[in-house]
Amino acid sequence: MALAGCSYDDIAADVGYANRGTAWRVVNEALHGELVEYVQTYRRLELARLDALQAAHWSAATSGDDLKAAELVVKISAQRIKLPGLDRLAPESENPGRTIIVGATGDYVGDLQAICGASSG
Repeated sequence: MALAGCSYDDIAADVGYANRGTAWRVVNEALHGELVEYVQTYRRLELARLDALQAAHWSAATSGDDLKAAELVVKISAQRIKLPGLDRLAPESENPGRTIIVGATGDYVGDLQAICGASSG
């Protein structure tokens, strides 16, 4: 009904919702659900296309003889990372690792050697 141009008041009355706010919420939830499903389907399609392109150029790219194929595979990989949003993840969230804090005063090299267990000298 919303896609046909009906008002939220009309939708609420026709469907039996208490008010137009409920009709608005239900319509928006439905539209959001369809959009999410469409995006997921489109993302899977594009990832499959990237897989096919990479597979077609992989052997040439990894042989070491075809620089253009290697560049193309790198671009495909970069696109594959962007598509699901992996490029927006902070590396720290995946692998916290260790943090080394070096004081503002003192011998930086000596501090790092001491932290790493190396002998200074």
